[in-house]
Amino acid sequence: MLEKSRTHNSCFSQLLVFILRVHEKRLSLTENNSFAGFATDEKQRNVNCHFMKKLQKRTFRILIISILVLIALYNFLLSDYNGMFKDAGFMELTKSIRIAKNENLEPILKVYNKIYNDKSQIKKRNCPCENASNYIGPYRHGFSITKKIYKLKIEKEFNEEECLKFDFLNADYLYGNKGIKQASKYYFNKEIEKLNEKEIINLILMLENPSLYNPKRERNITKTKIDFFQRYINRKNGS
Repeated sequence: MLEKSRTHNSCFSQLLVFILRVHEKRLSLTENNSFAGFATDEKQRNVNCHFMKKLQKRTFRILIISILVLIALYNFLLSDYNGMFKDAGFMELTKSIRIAKNENLEPILKVYNKIYNDKSQIKKRNCPCENASNYIGPYRHGFSITKKIYKLKIEKEFNEEECLKFDFLNADYLYGNKGIKQASKYYFNKEIEKLNEKEIINLILMLENPSLYNPKRERNITKTKIDFFQRYINRKNGS
């Protein structure tokens, strides 16, 4: 009986040892699988990270190249190598602006700058260089890429005051009067150097809208607007 008990205990012990060994192997296998899975995930993350870095570098390189190409294209379009600027109308316009910039329009510009300046509450007219570009050929009465390029070239070659002088000297002042000098003689029988402030304001207003501020016809509208501008100038000067 004792022998049987020992045999039974021995078998039970062996079975227990076997179960423990199997359990240890399963734990070891699970740990190995977990480690392998972790290693695989880590490798995938490294691959993804490397791919993103390559993508970012490539995108940045494309962006830089695109910017350089655009800058080169812009410089070419505004350079003298662009055949557009050999156009007879454009060449005549730039020649006229160069002549206009030597004209003495100081009395007119002085009043103009009192009305329209960086701190002015009065809405400024269109850019004088843009107005100058409107004198070129068939693009005069509408928007076009060609006209836009002409405007940028004019802005590159001339400043705002030089374009403004051109505008004053070539604007339509009605009744066959071209430019502010002819208008000064026609409407006020004076040279521009002898115009008073009201008369100068009137001619500045006619540059914007000659029909509306025609001193021979719309006298009430013109007088009201001139008085408003004079009050504005005097208020700015503190008088």
